Amino acid sequence: IDRKPAGKRNATMKGVTPVPLRAIASALVLCAFAPQAARAIDISAGGTVQQNFDSIGTAAAATLPTGWKTANEAAQNTRNAYSAAGTATTNRAGNNMSVSAANGVYNLGAGDAATATDRAVGYLSSSSASRSGNLFVYLTNNGATTITNLVISYNVELYRGGTAGGTNSFRLFCATNGSSWSYCGSVFSNRFDAVATNRGYASAPGSTVSVTNQNLPVTVAAASTIYLVWNYSAAANSHGMGIDDVTIFAQPSTAAPSVTTLAPSSSNTTSVVLGGDVTAD
Repeated sequence: IDRKPAGKRNATMKGVTPVPLRAIASALVLCAFAPQAARAIDISAGGTVQQNFDSIGTAAAATLPTGWKTANEAAQNTRNAYSAAGTATTNRAGNNMSVSAANGVYNLGAGDAATATDRAVGYLSSSSASRSGNLFVYLTNNGATTITNLVISYNVELYRGGTAGGTNSFRLFCATNGSSWSYCGSVFSNRFDAVATNRGYASAPGSTVSVTNQNLPVTVAAASTIYLVWNYSAAANSHGMGIDDVTIFAQPSTAAPSVTTLAPSSSNTTSVVLGGDVTAD
């Protein structure tokens, strides 16, 4: 039976400091607005991820789809971590991209920048900024079997020609941790020739190069992740270029043929008749 005086029943427990309600409320507010962990795109063996970026709309500051991020860096050939990248573009362009257009991350429209529904994500450098642009995607194998290969397709689109364009390129890199990048090979390297003067195109994009069904030999076990980054690297007076119509197919492992043990069913001195089956998946 509690025989303590009424005024003592809510006394502070020894060694425990009470937390003011105001502090608890403040902590809850901070938790509500704290950055959330990046979400991956689920893919499993035999599955396909497709992204044409049309869903981002026409705004200059357009939010990228879930699992996609972007960043621009001052130095050429720079690829930082996925975790440090942003989730939105900073500019927009389409037909007749200006020769004085600002550097940055672009929401590109195939047509009028403000109304075109066919969108891409791209970059434009200047003499001192955005010499690298990175478009990232984060994938998780949510299936029960290992992915043994990724089959990748995408379009590289040209929105502004530059006199130093021959030094521009889009190259694909991959990583298992989102920061230690490995080059995926020359089949994933694309560039456009330089032009005589910096200029946009009356009907954008002015040119398109397609990468179609190219194999990336990576192994992604069940519940493991893979990151890809398309790296734009450019000098001053550069091309304005974008990535569009990405398709990533997760190749399943190929099952080995199954063989049923064969046993002679009859024989003579010159031949043997075998009974049994050979099947392959």
